[in-house]
Amino acid sequence: MPLAATMLLFGVISLLTLIPAHACPSVCRCFADVPSVHCNRPTLDHIPQGIPNTTTTLQMKGTRLVSVRQGDLSGLPLLRTLYLYDNQVHTIQVGAFDNNPNIQSLAVSNNNISEVSPGVFRGLNSLRELDMRANKITSIPAGVFNGLPSLRVVRLLGNRVKTMSVGAFSNLSATILYSLESNRIERIANGVFGGPQGATTMMLNNNNISLIEPGALSSFVRMTRLWINGNRISTLQGVFTGLREMTQIYAQYNSISALTEEDFSGLTKLRELSLNKNKISTIAGRVFGDLSSLQTLYLADNEISDIGNDTFYGLFNLRYLYMSGNKLETVAGGNIWPNVSKSEWIYSSANKLTTVPREALANMSSLRSLVLSDNPIVYVGPDAFGPQLTEVKLQNTKLRIIDGAAFNSSPQVNRLTLSNNHLQYLPETVFQPLTYYGDHETLDLAGNPWVCDCQLAGYYAWLKTKGWAIPSLYCTSPPSLAGQSLRRLANNSLNCSCEAVESPRIDTAGSTTWAAAGDEAILRCKVNACPDAAVLWTAARGISLTSQSEFPNMYVQADGTLVIPAVTPGDAGRYTCMAVNAFGTAEAEIRLEVTVGPTGQAVGIHTFNHPVWIFAAVHVLVFYWYISGVDI
Repeated sequence: MPLAATMLLFGVISLLTLIPAHACPSVCRCFADVPSVHCNRPTLDHIPQGIPNTTTTLQMKGTRLVSVRQGDLSGLPLLRTLYLYDNQVHTIQVGAFDNNPNIQSLAVSNNNISEVSPGVFRGLNSLRELDMRANKITSIPAGVFNGLPSLRVVRLLGNRVKTMSVGAFSNLSATILYSLESNRIERIANGVFGGPQGATTMMLNNNNISLIEPGALSSFVRMTRLWINGNRISTLQGVFTGLREMTQIYAQYNSISALTEEDFSGLTKLRELSLNKNKISTIAGRVFGDLSSLQTLYLADNEISDIGNDTFYGLFNLRYLYMSGNKLETVAGGNIWPNVSKSEWIYSSANKLTTVPREALANMSSLRSLVLSDNPIVYVGPDAFGPQLTEVKLQNTKLRIIDGAAFNSSPQVNRLTLSNNHLQYLPETVFQPLTYYGDHETLDLAGNPWVCDCQLAGYYAWLKTKGWAIPSLYCTSPPSLAGQSLRRLANNSLNCSCEAVESPRIDTAGSTTWAAAGDEAILRCKVNACPDAAVLWTAARGISLTSQSEFPNMYVQADGTLVIPAVTPGDAGRYTCMAVNAFGTAEAEIRLEVTVGPTGQAVGIHTFNHPVWIFAAVHVLVFYWYISGVDI
């Protein structure tokens, strides 16, 4: 190449390189490769003039900029990205973007904007993403987003928005995300989101919403994810009307008290539903009947005390069920649980369950993890768990008795937590069916008051055959063995103060069989056994309790007597006393009848050994007791 041509080319390249540098305002930094301009000087209080007209990205961050005026951005026809975050902007004039039709991304977050006027986004036909988070906006007027056919993302989180006018977000068919969380919105009225709407994700969480009017979201025919958690919503009626593409709904931390059969109608594609931390006490009929695709259901920390036969109808593909922190006392079998027979994980800790619901779990052939910790469970019976179960958590309960055949039907359990209960011994055969034995994290037996006497002799002999695969127990009593490892004890250390061991025998004499509503009922369970037996009562309403149980309406005394301080008609029925030690089990049944007088005054018959005088209205009735036909 001739020298003259080479020099000319070098001069042109130099000129092109220097133009942006010379045209760059002194308070900014200009970059030719994007091309972009950063004007981040803390003392800057206006948009500088003289920015190169080839600029596609302009950033002003951490300055004293207070307003964006009409004409401030003139001469920047190629501007595509405008970042004005972390400033002090409180005003954007209508017409400020008239000369910037190519802006696709506008961020004015973390400023002091309190009002957004209709027309403020005029001319932004190419705008795709709007970020106005963390300002002080209090309301969204109608029409403010009109004329934005390309808008896909709206971020208004962290403002002070309280009201949204009808038509505030109408005709945004290209939008895919609304981020309106952490505002002060009180109500979603019909027409606020006028159709057509294209959004697939809506975030309305952490507001003050008390009502979403029925059909208010029905324009979102493509919506798949909805966050309405952290509000004050009390009903879901009509909230999900028309949202047939929905796959995820998060409605936890609200004030919902009841679920009705229409609430989730048509949501056949829903896979995850979160209703934790509400006040749900009533679940009507087949409320989940259309949710055939649901895989995860969160109902934890509500006030659910009963599950009906149809409650889980339709949940044929449910895998995870969270029911912890409710008020369940019993879980019946029957037709309830076959509806969720594919569930693999059930979390039902911190309820009021007193036994492992064996019948309810019988048909759950896919269940792998069962969490029942922090319930007042006192008893685990034979064959309590299903065949596929691999994890059982029963820590922090009132567990006093575990049957030797508890795991006979669940040999695959390899993670078992029985810590911090009231177990005093383990049956010799309790862990024999299990095919896997691991370390302390796999089998946790700590925190129980283990009594190292003859009742642990059988388990001790079995434990010695397993080497170190099973963690040892540490004796709580007798005092001579306290703190010692069971595995390290001598073979002759486990003794009872009995001349001969004796399986339990029960005497219920003197128990109340008839009682007037409001009166005290005493059900006796006198046990003869050596060593002493654990006494377990099963009440007419299905709960089980021992002397360690804490129920407000009934309690078991240290001698095994069940006391009901003030009976109600609901207390009538069959009561079973079971006494258990390592050498046997005995059961006895008592029937309690509760009577109420025709005028509403309670009358009843008690166990007395003398004439009983009962006064009702103006009549005097005299009852005599007979024993073997002899008048007493």
